[in-house]
Amino acid sequence: MFNLTYDHVINTYWQHAQEVVDNGFVAFILRGSLSWESPERRRVTSADGGLWLQSDLYDPVGRHMAEEPVRRHMRFDLNLSDIWGGLRTEINLENAQEARGALELAVRDISLLANLVSFRTGASMSWLPARYLEMNVKPEQSPVSDLTPRKVWLCVPLSRYAESHEGISAEDKFIEEGLIPLFDLIRAIRNDKLATVIRRAIAWHAGGNYLSSGLNRFVNLWESIELLGQFFYSKLKPNVLALPSREGRRKELFALLSGPSTLENCWTAGEQAAQIVRPSIRRQLEASLPFITGDSTLGDSLFVSDPENQKSMYDLRNDIAHGNYSDHDIAFTEVVHSKLYDIRELSRRIILAVLQRADTLSDLLTH
Repeated sequence: MFNLTYDHVINTYWQHAQEVVDNGFVAFILRGSLSWESPERRRVTSADGGLWLQSDLYDPVGRHMAEEPVRRHMRFDLNLSDIWGGLRTEINLENAQEARGALELAVRDISLLANLVSFRTGASMSWLPARYLEMNVKPEQSPVSDLTPRKVWLCVPLSRYAESHEGISAEDKFIEEGLIPLFDLIRAIRNDKLATVIRRAIAWHAGGNYLSSGLNRFVNLWESIELLGQFFYSKLKPNVLALPSREGRRKELFALLSGPSTLENCWTAGEQAAQIVRPSIRRQLEASLPFITGDSTLGDSLFVSDPENQKSMYDLRNDIAHGNYSDHDIAFTEVVHSKLYDIRELSRRIILAVLQRADTLSDLLTH
């Protein structure tokens, strides 16, 4: 397997391939700021039984303060909780090439699931490959408390971002009705190109929810919108988007270049010609997103400047991507953070609209 791929996750799973065969699934852990409040910690499975999830929320009630310090630190200092999972995967130990393909598909779907958790909740999420083992555990007595009073100096970290103080809770109903059905829906999309671009958009959106990533959060959320706009602009037939055909654009360009050229108008003509040959992302978004969502006001949401700071969403994206500001420019970061909620909701609305129309859009896509 190491000769077939350098991917660390694939090779990690391959080291425990016999366990995958014996269990019938690859194990993983979803880790992030989502706490799944499941009193019975029951295992929730998908309709076809191919996926199972189980809460591993750490409960300190009745435990000694010194027990499981790592899990206590994760839960209360880092605001991290775990969800165990397994995805049905069959691998052939005799054929490494075939096994690699099966593991790559599994990793692809686990990544989708982690991104969907973030997409649906706004939680900062990641995932880890795991082993699912049955182990003998010897009961241990709680350590004796040191009752001697004393004073010590501690250096206690404070959060740089307000969001890191927040935790998001979910119950069994959310996992059963809000997460797994959406996971199955995306896996069932029959058009591979459409399925791929939706997965990418959700991945970029999830990156925008990842805490402590600074200005990258805004760019990630913007990218989830931009890549969908570009995809549909290039894949939908011009008549669907009410755009001129390629032949129509050629005639428009020929007429422009055939006109009288002067020193005064040559720059403007060049800009107009560039827009005909290679339309800007603004023009692509303005043409495609209203068709996807049925909302003609999206252009205003993205490109009209805010009266308070004289910046549009597009302006903020350009300033970050071109390096005009960094996380240390306090006034600018305040503006960006004030827009994170708006662009996150806009991204979520667009992605959900594409999912709702996935069958129709699949039929309209050109090959």
